[in-house]
Amino acid sequence: MSKHVKVSDKGLANFNKAMQELDGLRADVGFWGNAREDNGARVTDVAFWNEYGTDKAPARPFMRRSADTGSEVIYTAALQVARQVIAGRSDARTLLHTAADRFRDYIKETIRAAPTWAAPNALSTQIAKGGIDNPVNMPLIDTHVMIANVRSRVRKK
Repeated sequence: MSKHVKVSDKGLANFNKAMQELDGLRADVGFWGNAREDNGARVTDVAFWNEYGTDKAPARPFMRRSADTGSEVIYTAALQVARQVIAGRSDARTLLHTAADRFRDYIKETIRAAPTWAAPNALSTQIAKGGIDNPVNMPLIDTHVMIANVRSRVRKK
């Protein structure tokens, strides 16, 4: 009489493979490259000045705020893909891309929500930009170049 034994690792082999793949990868989210604002300023500099402030403008820490408030959003997105990885329907690179892209999008959401949490533009800035009621007077959003250049990527360590 022959006996059959079914062995199921419940996705442990897929999980271990993904962990090994992740060990050689990294995700970057933020600003890099040579993109420039309409006035010639590098977007990386503008993002830094907004994050930490200058002698003329207050800090509007959109990156730190995103990191502090966005962990649940990123965790949920990564968990959905992690379940697919364990089931063998996805891979580690996709998991990391999903988490990085979601954090990129969350940073953009934080920038768009700046009027609800960031210091407003100075009155002189508002007047120079066409008046207090002008929509361009939102903090962190001027030409939309900075928000368009929030990036994410996955690469080898």
